[in-house]
Amino acid sequence: MKEIEVYFVRHGETMYNLMRKMQGWSDTPLTERGIPVLEATAQKLQNTHFDAVYSSDLKRAVDTAKIMLTANHATDTQIIESRNLREVFFGSFEGENEEETWERVGAPYGIKTIAEFRDHYSPDFLRNATKEADVRHLAENAQEVKVRLQAGLQEIYQASADHSRILVATHGGVIKDLVSKNSPAGSPYHTQFPKNGSVTKTRLTGQNIIIDDYNLLP
Repeated sequence: MKEIEVYFVRHGETMYNLMRKMQGWSDTPLTERGIPVLEATAQKLQNTHFDAVYSSDLKRAVDTAKIMLTANHATDTQIIESRNLREVFFGSFEGENEEETWERVGAPYGIKTIAEFRDHYSPDFLRNATKEADVRHLAENAQEVKVRLQAGLQEIYQASADHSRILVATHGGVIKDLVSKNSPAGSPYHTQFPKNGSVTKTRLTGQNIIIDDYNLLP
């Protein structure tokens, strides 16, 4: 069966990250302190050849992919943008204060923080609870996220030759969901959230994802 390597890079710190605001499909620019972290990651990967470079179509991810590609001496390709690689959509909570949002989402379950959600519940539970708490029910639930991300990964898999190495600039929630769902129970991956500019190395074999390294920083 065909197997490809996929390096997921979380975008650099953004203004909403700095302000601790909910940021899914809403988009804010990379911060001045976020860019050097990405540049350090890019230097670490500068001699790694990638057969293709993909990115979420949100600007913070595209800008991240550009930084990775500009510094890379072994890769000569264009960035392929995909809506399917976007962050999870938080609906009416977009742009709201993070702490206040998770307290509202967690209220029916006696939870006040996102850390408590990660300690006690799956990403799917969190997605469904967020949609339920959204007064307009615009937020993506677990099934909606699953269908979209699977489509994005299959897009990459089908377009890649066996043993290809692919770079994907995407988002923390996307990486966290993929890693959590493909790690054994009790793995620290279930509670750790990927840092801005971090690299997660995986292998994709059809519908299966094998996690080799998670949340690596230079």
